Amino acid sequence: MPDLATLDWDALDRLRAVFLAREAAASGPYWQNHSALAAYDATYAERIGWKWDALLAELRLRAWMPPAGTTLVDFGCGSGVAGRRVLAAFGPSRFTGLALLDHSPEAIAFAAGRARETFPGLRVQVPPEPTEPFTLVVSHVLNELAPDARAELMALAARAAAVLWVEPGTHADGRALAAVRDELRAAHHIVAPCTHRENCPLFAEANARDWCHFFAAPPPGVQNSPDWVRFSHRAGVDLRSQAYACLVLQRLPAQPHAPLPTPVPQDAAPEECNQIGYTLPTASSASQTPPAQSALRNQTGYTTPAASSAAGSGTPSSALRNQIGYTLPASSSTPPDPTYTPPAAAAPLLSPAASGSPLPAPSSRLHAPPSPLQPARVLGRPEVFKPYARFLACDASGLHWLELTKRTDPVLVKRLAKDPPLPLYDLTHDGRKVSAATPLFDPPAPGSTSDPASGDEIAPDRDDL
Repeated sequence: MPDLATLDWDALDRLRAVFLAREAAASGPYWQNHSALAAYDATYAERIGWKWDALLAELRLRAWMPPAGTTLVDFGCGSGVAGRRVLAAFGPSRFTGLALLDHSPEAIAFAAGRARETFPGLRVQVPPEPTEPFTLVVSHVLNELAPDARAELMALAARAAAVLWVEPGTHADGRALAAVRDELRAAHHIVAPCTHRENCPLFAEANARDWCHFFAAPPPGVQNSPDWVRFSHRAGVDLRSQAYACLVLQRLPAQPHAPLPTPVPQDAAPEECNQIGYTLPTASSASQTPPAQSALRNQTGYTTPAASSAAGSGTPSSALRNQIGYTLPASSSTPPDPTYTPPAAAAPLLSPAASGSPLPAPSSRLHAPPSPLQPARVLGRPEVFKPYARFLACDASGLHWLELTKRTDPVLVKRLAKDPPLPLYDLTHDGRKVSAATPLFDPPAPGSTSDPASGDEIAPDRDDL
């Protein structure tokens, strides 16, 4: 809890004005002294910590962890709150140490001191020299970076074994982080928030008003704390929930150069070859193969749907779309030119085949092959009315404003009104109406640290802090 008697309010007011005016990139290092950092760490940084708590609670619920044995690199560390939250969530023993990056030596010294105080024995690199492999933590920096600094950050993220990134939940910051996601997706598995690897649908012209954001609840007791209530009145901030955008990535493993399957003879039947000219089992031979058919795993390490998954479809199934980005009609008898390779960005990549990587269990259906049910994430806060709920959902087919009637699922409509902590669902919809919906994960028990916030309607927080 902040000690109002000792807070450096002059420093807090100055920092808040800089951030809200988005002048940080032009103002240079704004951490002037230890007193300003301590005041910020106890107040505004703590509110950022609640956003990290919400994201990290989701990752724990989904049983995901960053790769063990990596250095934790905190880019733009400030007071170091993001790095400390990640260390607390996964345990300092999971990492070989903490490396701090910031344009302010004062901030690095403060963050290093707080990290050593919180985690005795932790190896802190000051100044750091990040070495592979490393896990990158980024928090509330995108709107502060000049183009050259952003390029430096993107190069660092491209090398990372895993990336955990949180930004303010504003329209501008949410869309900026979605652009980062598209830049990095080719070499990384998208852990959160997306349920797919397609181009982000936010950048379609029709979706210009929308953005990817969520809400983090404060810890129990904050709204009843006299100190926090006085702070919120003095600072002019809303403590009920904090809007945030997030991105979690894990680098895809390098694929070994395994021998390629035997090329198909020119007179082979089309059913015996896939869309890039290599042999797949025929229907008769596949029926004798155990369920985990290695032949169904393509050359990039992703699992394609079994032949039966496309059966009965009246239109060309997405199972007929290969991993290099184009679709053949179901009746096609001529394989395409195997020398043609479309741009990688167009590739509809599927989920990594289970190979020991710390991804959600197959039963969660996150990143599963296409099916009538689409894993989707609900963005923002659903609007719940008496007869139905209306919400913005993102899935592999795009961004949709959907309606779920109480007649279809009264329990889920009620749950949406209470802001479930993990808004991930299997949805069947026609682009407007939901005909079936199933939560992908059960919520934590009431009273847990990630218990959902109240159902009060709260506008996205304008606060960039």
